[in-house]
Amino acid sequence: MQMHLAKMLADRDEWPYEAYGFTPDRNREAPGVFWGAYSPELRIIEKHRGPGIIVWRGNDLKDNAPRTDLWQRQGWEHIATSRWHEAELLRLKLSYRRVQLPGRAHTDVPVQRNVARAAHPRPPVEKAVRDDHAVLAGGAHG
Repeated sequence: MQMHLAKMLADRDEWPYEAYGFTPDRNREAPGVFWGAYSPELRIIEKHRGPGIIVWRGNDLKDNAPRTDLWQRQGWEHIATSRWHEAELLRLKLSYRRVQLPGRAHTDVPVQRNVARAAHPRPPVEKAVRDDHAVLAGGAHG
């Protein structure tokens, strides 16, 4: 089956081609998998005439939720890769299947929370210095 890999995911998600035997998408009439549906992919999805499967991978669903005209087309299916995707698809009244991707740890919290954690990966100062009161008070460590 052919697959279109979202440009946003190309540097980290090349593995589906090999793992599932997908080929790059070429035929708009043939069934296709869309691995991520970010804004740049909307035009490709709009032009696709065959049945399709969208594997939701991140903020793509949040950013493009208003495009229900695309998501409700006959012969299209949706794959939720987290509970957050499930909740959004339910809110949009779209049927879906939940799939845990192999080898890919997915948290079930909104993407914004993951971004915040990535921006602040260290524990609070108190834990980092193991309650060293001299450091916390701004004094010399020793």
